[in-house]
Amino acid sequence: WFWSLSRLAMAGAACLLVAFVLFRTMIPVGSSPEMGSPYFAQVIESWPGDESISATTVYTPEDNVTVLWLDGLDRVPAEYAIQ
Repeated sequence: WFWSLSRLAMAGAACLLVAFVLFRTMIPVGSSPEMGSPYFAQVIESWPGDESISATTVYTPEDNVTVLWLDGLDRVPAEYAIQ
């Protein structure tokens, strides 16, 4: 009989070893919370289509948020609202 108990145990151990090695090499180690979010966005340049509107950016490091502030914009139509 080809699959004796000892060969079955050795094949299972080899599969576990391969799975462990793939797990350690393919999945990156998580970063510590002190380093902040791994996602980062930076506004390089912004320009509105209308000259009466000014666009400025405000970054809040404690919340890790960047806001694009538009001055001079009358209103945003309801159909453009984020849903």
